[in-house]
Amino acid sequence: MNQFSRALDTLRQIAEEAATPLVIVGGLAAIHHGVPVITLDVDVVVAPGESERFLDEARQRGLTLKRHSAEGWHRLVYHDAEGDVEVEVIPAGKRAPRDPPHAPSIPTPQELGVERGLGFASFADWVAMKLVANRDKDRYHLVEALRRATPDRIALAVQRLRGLDPSYLREFERLLQAAEAENSDRW
Repeated sequence: MNQFSRALDTLRQIAEEAATPLVIVGGLAAIHHGVPVITLDVDVVVAPGESERFLDEARQRGLTLKRHSAEGWHRLVYHDAEGDVEVEVIPAGKRAPRDPPHAPSIPTPQELGVERGLGFASFADWVAMKLVANRDKDRYHLVEALRRATPDRIALAVQRLRGLDPSYLREFERLLQAAEAENSDRW
């Protein structure tokens, strides 16, 4: 047990009490999908219309609201003796302010594979979210995940990306080639 496992346990309790599913995306989902990285926060997707209920339950469980956003991009802090853990709230149905016009909205927890409680985004959905985010660290996470991914997981990701703007599938293919090149390099 550490501050992250205790924070996740609290988020699981919040999801159950608020009766709304929460989906872990971002760095913790990268770790869940086999990427050897370190993360400093927990990113969770909250269903449309459930944000305020989630925030109320989180405050009752001792989390502090660090940033409230009318658009639902909240930041909470889970306090722990080993160190605080920030919780980034990502609103389903919205788009990030930096997203291009062709970017899809953030999927709902159900679309990410979580019907109830707390869970991780499916591999294919996590890949799509990382591609849409389009940051250097997201591309790094994807290459590392693709280096370890099975052909079945890659096929599911391709299938998922076919429903988005073609630029995402092109970038995925580029990152897949980079992952394959790294796997074939023998220092």
